Amino acid sequence: MLKNKFVVQKLHLKILISKLIFNLLFSLINFCFREIAELNKTKAATESKVVEATLSAEILLREEIRMAVDKERLISRQEQEKLQMTIDELRHSIQRSEIQLNRKEQSSRQEINDLRQVNFHLF
Repeated sequence: MLKNKFVVQKLHLKILISKLIFNLLFSLINFCFREIAELNKTKAATESKVVEATLSAEILLREEIRMAVDKERLISRQEQEKLQMTIDELRHSIQRSEIQLNRKEQSSRQEINDLRQVNFHLF
């Protein structure tokens, strides 16, 4: 009987140790799951920050591109206006030259006519 009692006590001790080990492992598993959940939260927050930073960078880049395009448009418009002014100045210059040329031609014709008249009277 003493032997059975000893075997029963030994079994009770093994059961107690098994329960302690089970409780310890269960606590460890719960701790690991909480850690995994916390890591997932951290990962999600980090991914959110990365997405936000990426969107922010894209917005800034688009704004910089828009500003560069606007600047180039302005420069192009200014150059176009300068070219148009140069064209206008050249047209006016040509018109003035044509007027002067017409006056000289008119004056030369008048002079030729005058000379013919003088020449005609001389003969």
